[in-house]
This record gives sequence, structure tokens and C-alpha cells, in this order.
Amino acid sequence: MRGKTAAVALVCAAVLVSLGGCYESPDVTVYQPGVYKGSRDPLLALERTDKQQQRLQARFKMVQTDR
Repeated sequence: MRGKTAAVALVCAAVLVSLGGCYESPDVTVYQPGVYKGSRDPLLALERTDKQQQRLQARFKMVQTDR
């Protein structure tokens, strides 16, 4: 009988641990689409330069030539 009780306790513990992994924090931050509200990003300023846009276009063309 003692082995059966231990097995039931083990199964219950496994179920509780499994369900604990399904927890999702309710703290959700909703941002407006297209508006970056994070910490300062140095790439945002770089993205506005013509030189960076030319580099990105060249990189895009290297990858997209097979399509």
C-alpha cells in the first residue's frame, strides 16, 4: 500500500510541476505599431542615412536575385 501512495504522490507532483510550466505572466506591454518606445537605439539614427540605405539595398539585392 505504501508503494501505491508514493506512486500517486509522484504522479501528483509531476502534474503540478507540469502545470506550473504553463504559467504566463499577465504583465503585457502594448505598443502602438510603427512607433519605437524602447530605450535609445543607435541604429535608428543610422537607418536615416543615405549610406546605410544604399548598404541595405545592396544587401537586399544580393539575397533576392534568385527570386
